[in-house]
Amino acid sequence: MAGHWDAIGGRVEPDESPEDAMRREVHEEAGVMPTEFLWLDCVPERRPDVYGDALQHVYAVTAWKGGLPENVCDEHTEIRWFAPEELDALTNLADIDYVRLAGGATRQRQAVSGG
Repeated sequence: MAGHWDAIGGRVEPDESPEDAMRREVHEEAGVMPTEFLWLDCVPERRPDVYGDALQHVYAVTAWKGGLPENVCDEHTEIRWFAPEELDALTNLADIDYVRLAGGATRQRQAVSGG
């Protein structure tokens, strides 16, 4: 969606797990390979008239290898990782409720770390 911040993503290929699809898409679009991540949610496609009926598997990447993420494809004009607390200030988020999902990621990380 032009002019909006959106998540890296794409379709799960036949015989590919959602986790493998996430790793592949992040590598194809940001040039890094996720090494640690949290599964956040599975939400229905909000624009099935455009993209078809699908489920979106949503992850928070918490660690990766390959340097800093950068725009390595023609699907985006800019790539940036946001901390959950930064999302509230963004007025141009795309379809998924990123603020709610990021809050869930923060709670999961705190539970795992005992914080």
